[in-house]
Amino acid sequence: MDGRDRHSIKVAEIRRGIQKGAALNLKAGNIDNMQYREILDIVKQSQLQDFAPLMFVIPHHNVAPCWRLCQSS
Repeated sequence: MDGRDRHSIKVAEIRRGIQKGAALNLKAGNIDNMQYREILDIVKQSQLQDFAPLMFVIPHHNVAPCWRLCQSS
């Protein structure tokens, strides 16, 4: 990984989204201040490879109605 890889725009957006989500959950009382600080620390220390794409396997019958709607549009 070279230096410019550490400044990926997409990774920066994901980091901001995680931070925003943590702040919203703190405000809503879903997490406490210690958990909030831990999330921020993890985000700060995370490396590029921590943001590798994930593949989700979803049973076809759960998404078939949505897929049919998208195909008809």
